[in-house]
Amino acid sequence: MELERAKNRSKEKGSEKKARATTEAKALLAKKVAVAKQQREQDWENLVFRLHPSPIPATAAFRLKRIRTRFIQAVTITDQEKWEIEIKEALREADLIARNLLRSTERTAMQSTSAEPRASLNGEKSVDVLIAQQGPVLSVQRVNGKRKRKGGEDNGQLHFTISAVNS
Repeated sequence: MELERAKNRSKEKGSEKKARATTEAKALLAKKVAVAKQQREQDWENLVFRLHPSPIPATAAFRLKRIRTRFIQAVTITDQEKWEIEIKEALREADLIARNLLRSTERTAMQSTSAEPRASLNGEKSVDVLIAQQGPVLSVQRVNGKRKRKGGEDNGQLHFTISAVNS
């Protein structure tokens, strides 16, 4: 009986030691992961700063965020040139989009300012005047609730009366 108790005690001590060892190993691994992630983030910041030292425009921030996510999740970062090319491409695309957006807003601003005088010079009427000239709103009312069939076929004709609605 005492022999069994001694065996149980030694098993309990052994399992406690294993549990402590695994928790310590997990904590050490979590610490290593955190340090590695922090190092990757620092590498990213250095890479972006080296390629674009000025502040990143808002149009490029979204594109760079996607690349940053892939960079941090990458298994190895030995090919720095690949990441540099991707960053440069994203910055270039964002710059092109910003320029095109600026041009399109300038065009619409120029068109909206130049369209108003042209309409008045040609003697065209405003929308409000045209609506007023159309008269009251008309309503369509069905005379019969059902379609009439002649000879067992639907001839597709409906009977309507149109009356003016006073507004």
